[in-house]
Amino acid sequence: MSQPAGPAAKTERLLNLVLCLLYTRTPMPKSRIRDTVEQYRAAPSDEAFDRMFERDKEELRELGIPLVTEDLNSIWEDEPGYRIDQRDYALPEITFETDELAVLGLASRVWAQASLAGEAAEAMRKLRASDVDRDEESLIGIEPRLRTAEPAFAAVKDAVVDRTPIDFDYRKGASEVMRRRLQPWGLASWHGRWYVTGLDLDRGAERVFRLSRIVGIPSVTGRAGEYAVPADHQPVASIQRAFPERPAEQAVISVRPGAGNTLRRRAIEATDADGWTRLTVEHRALSQLAEEIATFGPDARAEEPAELVTAVTRLLQGALDAQRAPVAPEPPAPQPDTAKTPRRSPETATARLTRLLTMVPWLVNRQGIDVAEAAKGLGVTEKQLEADLSLLFLCGYGTMPDQLIDAEWDGGHVYVRNAETIERPLRLGRDEAVTLLVGLRLLAAMPGLTERDAVDRAAGKITDAAGADAEAATRVEVSVDDAADAQVVATAREAVQRHRRLHLRYLVPGRDESTERDVDPFRVVGLDAHWYLEGWCHRAQDTRLFRLDRVEEIEILDVDGTPPAGARPRDLADGAFVASADDLEVTLDLDPDAVWVPDYYPVETVLARPDGGARVTLRTGDLQWLVRLLWRLGGTARAVTPDSLGEEVCRGAEAALAAYPAPAAPSR
Repeated sequence: MSQPAGPAAKTERLLNLVLCLLYTRTPMPKSRIRDTVEQYRAAPSDEAFDRMFERDKEELRELGIPLVTEDLNSIWEDEPGYRIDQRDYALPEITFETDELAVLGLASRVWAQASLAGEAAEAMRKLRASDVDRDEESLIGIEPRLRTAEPAFAAVKDAVVDRTPIDFDYRKGASEVMRRRLQPWGLASWHGRWYVTGLDLDRGAERVFRLSRIVGIPSVTGRAGEYAVPADHQPVASIQRAFPERPAEQAVISVRPGAGNTLRRRAIEATDADGWTRLTVEHRALSQLAEEIATFGPDARAEEPAELVTAVTRLLQGALDAQRAPVAPEPPAPQPDTAKTPRRSPETATARLTRLLTMVPWLVNRQGIDVAEAAKGLGVTEKQLEADLSLLFLCGYGTMPDQLIDAEWDGGHVYVRNAETIERPLRLGRDEAVTLLVGLRLLAAMPGLTERDAVDRAAGKITDAAGADAEAATRVEVSVDDAADAQVVATAREAVQRHRRLHLRYLVPGRDESTERDVDPFRVVGLDAHWYLEGWCHRAQDTRLFRLDRVEEIEILDVDGTPPAGARPRDLADGAFVASADDLEVTLDLDPDAVWVPDYYPVETVLARPDGGARVTLRTGDLQWLVRLLWRLGGTARAVTPDSLGEEVCRGAEAALAAYPAPAAPSR
């Protein structure tokens, strides 16, 4: 049989080392390890073997494998011995109830569209290695999701959980970039965006940084565990202190009949007069209220205080002036990269080793499983599974037949025998523990959740199993600030479980209208700090997402709610809204103060302008929400194409400004 080469050979060597150090009952000296592990015997010199063995030891420890060094005897201490204690290596025996496994499975899928998806899936395979698959019907239709699209996320997450100092360039304004040095204390998703909190070493004070404004990948500047995180530090609380809520004040706004629906929903007083409705609303930031009023164009008018009137008219006049100004030259296109397209990085030897150490216990407890079913359960292709089994067939804690793992799959069914040394799964890694515990906390924040007791029990068991690594999970938080009513969420979920149609009265802010919808539901999904109902909308004759905090009325109908054949939920990897190829292409010019727009809205291309602004393109099936956005942006953005968009912005801004008294002429 041919021997593997490259990374496969290293994986084989590492696995053989793990097997022999788990099998030994007494510390094993290096000389015996070299004789036992075939690849070490092939080392050309003692020096080459020493270098190889030292690297292998460190890599195993980095994987969380507890390789320990011990004295061989109490008299001669010049030659140490090595072993792996099975009790520290293996995942503790845990028994899960069916409802606990259900919430754990859901918690792992929280990361399905995030950079930690692999770790979450691996954690569940370890937990279910010796368990049969159980029904998760009690949680049907709930799908909370986290996204980690920021390029800096992985590096910042590692620094937070390892307590490692980092440096990074940070975009403070439109074009201002500053170098920051940070001891990261916590990582949090707040209002759907990721932030890192910690000690700013240059300022000597706690600071908060938004990950999407970090330029490039942060650099590690120190050692893991170099500093202590304050015991009372809470990432979300730190972010909230950095963006304090102001005292509430009152304002008066007039809206046309049927318009200003978001204002009407929170009005504390409303009176009708002269064909308008006069609303009294509370606000905590006058500038934000002015932007909201501007989005209604001629259908809303600021009345009091005078500062609000000035702010709204300034936004509308700015939008009008910007649209009438000449179109700026098209920004230069990025220079094409003439280098070869980088190939996908091959799997590392240690990554494959981790998979094998999980795969063996999983297969040992499913003897005779179909190859295709096994590949699906392990998250690999059938080709990869067969390659892994071929590698296992070469491994053991010695060279005799009874010391080697026996793997068989030629008949279409998988059998793994003589693998007692690693038949228990490796304990949860740090990232695996973090994904499950953070996912459980997100699930617990779901309004109206009836399985909260199962979530708490599962979290307790994972915390115990993870040991010291569970503490790292406390430094990663997710804030669900959605205003959805718990009863609305519960009703939507009940309809999903019972396969019943829902009738909604739904507010569409982009068109400022309430609509009546009949919906056959797919699922209740949490995304970017909001809860949505996804289903087949009979009015649109298509799949639609409905934000549950915008549902004004909801009723379960005594009608079958199974979506039509061929209807499918959307892939939400890129967010809640996905453009269609049939949608209209729109081009916008953004001034430096509006370059945040691509962070919040789905754009297709972004071209940087020399002044720090950008030209973006996007697709939409409805221009009205863009008209309202451009009114809100108040001159920091303008429509380039299509012409109809700019014309509508101008018409609406002119009509809105006509409702305000003309400014007084300056005195001479």
